Amino acid sequence: MKAAFSEEKTKFEADRKSEEWGREGLRSKLQAAEDLLSKERAEWKKICEKDNQRMYAARTKITDLEAQNSTLTKKAEDLEADKERVEAELKAHVSSKDNDLHVKDVEIVELNVGCVSN
Repeated sequence: MKAAFSEEKTKFEADRKSEEWGREGLRSKLQAAEDLLSKERAEWKKICEKDNQRMYAARTKITDLEAQNSTLTKKAEDLEADKERVEAELKAHVSSKDNDLHVKDVEIVELNVGCVSN
């Protein structure tokens, strides 16, 4: 009986050591998985930070370009209004000069008629 007890004890100790090694192996795998997850999270965070920086830079550029577009559109509208105003003034001036020339032509004709009849 003592031999059976001793044999049982030896088997129990061997099983206990196997379970301990198994637990240590699982702990080691768990730690490796946690380390990998931590590393992946850190890399993911860096990637997100870079993406956020790029997005912020792009948004800033878009905002700047929208402001420039607004300014240039206003300038173009002002230039178009100036062009239309100048064209209207020029048209009025040309029309006035045409009227003046017509009046002068009439005067010349009247003078020529007056000279011929004298």
